[in-house]
Amino acid sequence: MALQAIKGEVRLPVYPRIDSTPVPGGTTGVLLDASGEKFACIFTIPKNGTLHKVWFRTGTVTVGDTVKVSFQDVGADGFPDELVDQYRTVVIADANDNAGFTTGILSSDGTDDGTKRSVTFGQEVAIVIEYNSYVAGNLYIAYSDALGFTGENYPYMAQKIGAGPTWAKTGNQTWPIIAIEYSDGTYEPINALPIASTTLQAFNSGTAVSDEYALAFTLPFSCRVKGMGAMMELDGDCDFVLYEGTTVRASISLDADKRSSTGLNVENRLFTAPYTLVKDTQYRIAVKPTTATSLNLLYFTVSAAAIMDSFDGGQSFFQSTRLNEGGWSDTTTNRPFIWLLLDAFDDGVGGAGGGLLVHPGMTGGLNG
Repeated sequence: MALQAIKGEVRLPVYPRIDSTPVPGGTTGVLLDASGEKFACIFTIPKNGTLHKVWFRTGTVTVGDTVKVSFQDVGADGFPDELVDQYRTVVIADANDNAGFTTGILSSDGTDDGTKRSVTFGQEVAIVIEYNSYVAGNLYIAYSDALGFTGENYPYMAQKIGAGPTWAKTGNQTWPIIAIEYSDGTYEPINALPIASTTLQAFNSGTAVSDEYALAFTLPFSCRVKGMGAMMELDGDCDFVLYEGTTVRASISLDADKRSSTGLNVENRLFTAPYTLVKDTQYRIAVKPTTATSLNLLYFTVSAAAIMDSFDGGQSFFQSTRLNEGGWSDTTTNRPFIWLLLDAFDDGVGGAGGGLLVHPGMTGGLNG
């Protein structure tokens, strides 16, 4: 193995819209409360295969109803062509506020037996959510909120709401909360945020349940880590620690007085020395409070572990916690907003082999 350094760093995982709390509750989203109103997400297919299901999330549901979720082509104007190619209906109840839904198999006749949608890498597809036959529905299809920063322009969402509705973009201040499942049961990243909920977790050195929160991860290549980052409120002093098992491999102490502002922020720090990570080996990067003053760390939850494959790193990146330097407890449906700062990568030369050939979360390649 020969590590080749880069200028700067590569952050892994990378989270779109990390400047915002990515999953709101309530009324942030597209309100569907009349016949003909629609929500759409336009995205690019990441892998050849057959699409089966869609995961989406509601906001506030005042009155439930039956919605139709469909795959459609995208017109030259950037909006769905409104020709339902494959679809499935989903019953949303009055009590389904802020709930995640996985459809049945979308097909030409809305059953498991109809024709499914075959897709190829780079193809553009729209997911459309509308009422199957409007009765009295009044509900939100959720998207992420933002803090007023300029966002990315793709993927994007559109809405058709109001009297005599016409399509309009929701704008780049929002982010889709949606995911696609292939016929083999896998999910693939489409640069969306299929998050069921987020938690701002308070903990300190004397917390009774867990006094360390970590991102457990395994990489399919060797590389060097020079530090780590987290989305957190650094109100109390803490350590950033790299562990292999329970053995400390690198660390840095953070002083709560040395920051530009209070509140929820990105905290990036370099370890006292970089460390070389070995491929196919599990590590953890942890936030460890060192005082009784609580800090707050943001983490998110998905509805099923397989949906974690919609994010960088896939299912091999998940949350671990422990108490009093004991054993680690893993939650594969949670992930803290913690990331690696990588600055050197295996070039595949020498006995180690297996250079940087595979991106985490994309192990199937373009052709599945």
